[in-house]
Amino acid sequence: MYGGAKAVFYFLSRSRTLKSLASTYGMRTPDSFARRFIAGHSVDDAIAVARTLAGRGLSVTLDYLGESVRSFDEAAAAAQQYVRVIDAIVAAGVERNISLKLTQLGAGVDRATSLDNLRRILDRAERDGVFVWIDMENSPWTDLTLETLDKAWSLGHRRLGVALQAALRRSEDD
Repeated sequence: MYGGAKAVFYFLSRSRTLKSLASTYGMRTPDSFARRFIAGHSVDDAIAVARTLAGRGLSVTLDYLGESVRSFDEAAAAAQQYVRVIDAIVAAGVERNISLKLTQLGAGVDRATSLDNLRRILDRAERDGVFVWIDMENSPWTDLTLETLDKAWSLGHRRLGVALQAALRRSEDD
C-alpha cells in the first residue's frame, strides 16, 4: 500500500496544473498552508521572509522552486535565475545559503549540462561566500547527486554540500 501511495503522490507532484493551483491558493493569505514552506512568488518576497526569520534567530536557505526541467533552455534559465537569487541575497545582506535540485539544472536532459549549470552557480556563489546545498531528490537521482558533489569538489568547489534523505536506508553509508 505504501509504495502505491508514494507513486500516486509522486505523479501528483509532477502535475503543472496542481503546482499552479497550490501556488495560487496555497499562497493567497499570510495563513495559507503553503506559506509555511514557500516564502513567496518573487526573490523580494523571499528576502523579506529571510530577514524576518533571521530577526527571530533562525537560519535560512533559499531555494528557487522547480525540478525535472525538460529542455536545455529551461535548465539554463533555472541556472540564470539562481545567479540572480545569489545577487539578491548578497545585495540584501541576508544569510548566504541556497539549495537547488540537479534535475532543475538539467540532469534529466543531459548530465554534463547539469554539471555545467551547477558550476556556473558555484562560481558565482563562491565569489561572495554563498553556500550551495544540493538537494537529494528521489532515489533514482541519489547516485548522480553524490557523483556530482564529488565531481564539483574535485574541481575545487568547497562551499557546497548535499542534503541527504533521512528516510533512505542507504543514507548512513552515503
